[in-house]
Amino acid sequence: MISVPIRPNDFVNGTPSDAEAVDLDFNTIYDKVSEILYAFQSASIGESGADIINSSPIEGLADGTIQQKLQDLKDQLGAAVTGTIPDASLEIGKLVVELQNFISDMRKLSANTQAQQDKNNAALPNMRSIYDLFDGTNTYSVGKIDTLKTRTTASSIPGAINITVDDATGFIAKNEYTIQNATAKESFVLTSVSGLILTVPALTNAFAAGAVVYRSNVLQDQGRLIPGTIRSTNFPISLDGIASIPAGIANGVACSPDGKWLAVTSTTTPYLIMYKRTGDTFVKQTDLDSKPTSSCYCVAFSADGTRFTVGTSGTYRAVHYKIVDDVFIPLTHPTSYPSSTVYGASYSPDGTFLSLGLSSSPYVFNYSIEDDVYEKLTDPETKPTGSVKSVSFSHDGNYLAVVSTVSPYVLIYKRTLKVFDKLTNPAILPAGDGNGVSWGKNDLHLAVAHDTTPFVTIYKRSGDTFTKLTSPLSALPPGNANGVAFSADGSYLSVAHEESPFIASYNRTLDTFTKLPNPLSIPSGIGNCVAYGFNDLYLFLGHAIAPYLDVYKVGTQVSSVDARYSVAGTTNEVDLWLYREKDTNYSIATGLSIVASTAAESFATMTKVTTDIATNLAEDKFTGTAVAADSKVTVKLTITRAVATDKAITKLLGAVV
Repeated sequence: MISVPIRPNDFVNGTPSDAEAVDLDFNTIYDKVSEILYAFQSASIGESGADIINSSPIEGLADGTIQQKLQDLKDQLGAAVTGTIPDASLEIGKLVVELQNFISDMRKLSANTQAQQDKNNAALPNMRSIYDLFDGTNTYSVGKIDTLKTRTTASSIPGAINITVDDATGFIAKNEYTIQNATAKESFVLTSVSGLILTVPALTNAFAAGAVVYRSNVLQDQGRLIPGTIRSTNFPISLDGIASIPAGIANGVACSPDGKWLAVTSTTTPYLIMYKRTGDTFVKQTDLDSKPTSSCYCVAFSADGTRFTVGTSGTYRAVHYKIVDDVFIPLTHPTSYPSSTVYGASYSPDGTFLSLGLSSSPYVFNYSIEDDVYEKLTDPETKPTGSVKSVSFSHDGNYLAVVSTVSPYVLIYKRTLKVFDKLTNPAILPAGDGNGVSWGKNDLHLAVAHDTTPFVTIYKRSGDTFTKLTSPLSALPPGNANGVAFSADGSYLSVAHEESPFIASYNRTLDTFTKLPNPLSIPSGIGNCVAYGFNDLYLFLGHAIAPYLDVYKVGTQVSSVDARYSVAGTTNEVDLWLYREKDTNYSIATGLSIVASTAAESFATMTKVTTDIATNLAEDKFTGTAVAADSKVTVKLTITRAVATDKAITKLLGAVV
């Protein structure tokens, strides 16, 4: 550094000699300042300001003056061009890594943006992004969860190569599946399918009838991905009572498809009770501002869970609601509405039709729905002739089943566009007044609950023909049946009836229905209505004696499950980001299979890097590559947890690289 001399004299009240000394000091300082200014302006090697001024240390650059650091930086940049950069310095590899990280972050950002836009129906197609918010909005994701699942109908011993299942629809040779029960779980690549028999490599474990066979066994629970279920030793398992019970007789019950809402109707004010589910807890909501004003008898949700209808004896006979951000908004009453009490309601699977069952003529009332407008359709040419207690659309939306208090007690209509044509009656009709009706999986079976023994009549469908099964129930309900419900997977049939124990449940194997033991905790009064909910996780029974509503859990959530995503596109690399609630007893592993379209799936473990996002949230980044790009791409998640933990995956993002 250039030093400035200390001024020895001060011209304050001094003499002329002092003034001469001050002048001398000034000349000395002037010369030094000039020297500094010259140095700053100099471009001569070794004499410039940069050569003179030192700099504090900069990691990766040489120590010394500014000139020395600039020279070192120049040398390193030059080496970057020639590829001769030494270690521990600025090098092309580091630049590539940083660029790769930047591109990876952009892919993650793109997938997240797509996910958020999809919630507003504004996502873009063909973006090679994978995303799942576990709320049903992943329209343009190139990776979709494969929900295929069935169950075994016969036991298998270790070494077995054939598995007999209830439904083999959708199972494809050379794809990988998982078989699981309460004590064992293993994956296999399917060899072949013949009828209901899956041929597989020799099994390691024994599996009793009722084991699940699946591509994925998980549930999307209000923005969280949680493990699915296997069969419980006891069926069903009674949950602790609901804290705020209905005020009177429960005669209608339904669960929204996403499992978020439970609706119960009653003949006692407030007539409609809404519960919000969190885990296994159902919390009563504040009464609706626009609640029904008279007795209610039924409730039905649309398949997408965005609306529901309540049947009542009030002025408009049915009240229609739309759900927006957890708010129940009453829709404008249709210009045409029934003139008598509504006892039954059912939405078509696509949400474009609603059917109501009435207490008086025309007994059935059908709407088409568009943009929240309910438009009454022309009455069917052949109408029921007595009070209709229950209606139900088939799962494919092509049929409508109606049960009535007047013979033939069950009427089945086939829908063509907006026209409902009655089919020929089944050869053998129910024995008494029809009270409830439900379709089985794939619309193969139709069950009718009615008065008079056998109290339940079950038909098997072949095309448009419905044939009564001969004595399909191993044990009959002990009294008149008021309600009936198949589980969504078709494994179970439950009946609400008028005699103790007020509920009967059956395990279905093909066309045989085997009575299951009664619940350990039975209802306290006449069973009026019954429904399965949230992918068969729950069974609800409404009855006539307090607490008026019983909630049962149908299955046991297991400690380890698999979920497989089929990914569109040709690639040799997939990146994933999974966001999970932190718990030492909860972990995720992933595998990636990239093979030719005709080849067998083969999963390799994806590399994992975990980053803590917040106190209770972690990000797991997974990267998987294959030697060559190909078109059959599958990602497999394996969730492992302690049964006691309730943690879950909250978001999945990914990119096809």
